[in-house]
Amino acid sequence: MAEIGREFAESTSNLTIFILTFNRPRALARQLYNLRNFPGQVIVLDGGEYSLENSELQAKPNNLFYIREKTFQKRFEKAAERLSTGYAMTFSDDDVLVPTGINQLLEVISLGKSESVFGRTAYAFPLKNSWGISTWSPLYDSLDERKVLASDSESRIIRHFSSYSCVYFYSIMTADAWKNTFSIIKLPDENMMQNPYALELAYEFMGALAARSEIYNVLAAVRVKDFKPTWLPNEGKENRSLLMSEWLYERKFENAVTHYKTAIINAARAVSKELDAERVTEAALLNFCSRESMYFRNRANSQTRRKFLTKSNAKIALDVLLIKLGFTKQVSNLKSARIYRELISQGIQCDRHEIESIILCLFIRQN
Repeated sequence: MAEIGREFAESTSNLTIFILTFNRPRALARQLYNLRNFPGQVIVLDGGEYSLENSELQAKPNNLFYIREKTFQKRFEKAAERLSTGYAMTFSDDDVLVPTGINQLLEVISLGKSESVFGRTAYAFPLKNSWGISTWSPLYDSLDERKVLASDSESRIIRHFSSYSCVYFYSIMTADAWKNTFSIIKLPDENMMQNPYALELAYEFMGALAARSEIYNVLAAVRVKDFKPTWLPNEGKENRSLLMSEWLYERKFENAVTHYKTAIINAARAVSKELDAERVTEAALLNFCSRESMYFRNRANSQTRRKFLTKSNAKIALDVLLIKLGFTKQVSNLKSARIYRELISQGIQCDRHEIESIILCLFIRQN
C-alpha cells in the first residue's frame, strides 16, 4: 500500500483520536490503516447497525479500542472513561489526518494559551466528479487565524455563535475540555433524528463553554467524499432542509425543543456554576438563528439537464484514459501540484510531499 507522507511526532503519544463511524466499514478500515503507526490512543465510536468483524479492523493500530453504542451520548460517555492521555480530538471516518498539521497543532496547544486548537480541512472529490480539492469553508466567518481567548465563558459562547463555525467537533482539546464538551451533556435521542444541526450546536455550545480556542491555517485533514453520507434522507434520519430556527420555534417541535434546551442548560450548570445557563443558551441560539437563513435555505429538489460535452468532462475522460494507460502517478502528481498551489495561495500551511502522498493514495484506492 502507498504510504502517507510524513510521520506523527512522538509527542502525539499523549493524544487520543476518536473516530466517529456509522455503517461505513471501508472508510473506517482506510482510517485505521492510515493510523497504524500513530503512537497515541485510537478509539472507534461506532453508531452503526452491525458490529464490525475482526477482519474489518485489520491493519489497526496496536492501541485501538472499539466502542459500539446507538446514541452519541452513550458513545461519548464510554469514550470519556477510556480517555487516558492529556489531549484528545474527534474526527469522522471519511477524514484523512495530515500528520504534519496534527504535529503543529499539538505543539500550539501544549503552550497552554488555549484548551482547543483547530486546523483547516480540505475536501477531496472522487474522480467521476474530477479529483478536486477546496478548503473547508466556514458558515459565517473567516477562519483565518481566529482566536477566542476570553477567560469569561459567556463572552466565548456569544462570540462563537455570533460568527458560527463547527470548530470544537474537530479540534485538538485538552482532556478535561474534551470531557466537558462531549461527555457531560445528555441529549434526548429524538433531537438527532428531527434536525441534524441540533446535536452539533449543542456540542459546540459546550465546547465554547469549556475551552478557549485558537484556529491556525495549517492543513490538518483531507475529507474524502467517496462514500455515501452516514445518514440518508430516505431513511428518515434527518431533514437537512429544515432550518434550525424553524425547528426551534415551530409549535409541533415544542416538546422536543424543550428537552433539548433543558439538556444544554443542565450540562452548562454542571460545568460552570457562575454562568447564567438559561439566558446564555437562549442568546446563543438566537444569535445563530438570526444569521442562519443566509446560509441554509429550503430548496425543492429539481431535475436539471447536464451537458455531456464540457471542458470539465473532457479533462476527466483524459485523466481516466491516462490512468488506464498506466500514468496514475503522473496524473496524481499534476493534481497534487495544483492542490498545493491553491492551499498555499490561501495562506494554508502544508507540506508538498505530504500532499502528493495523500492524493496518490486516494487515486490508487489502496489506503
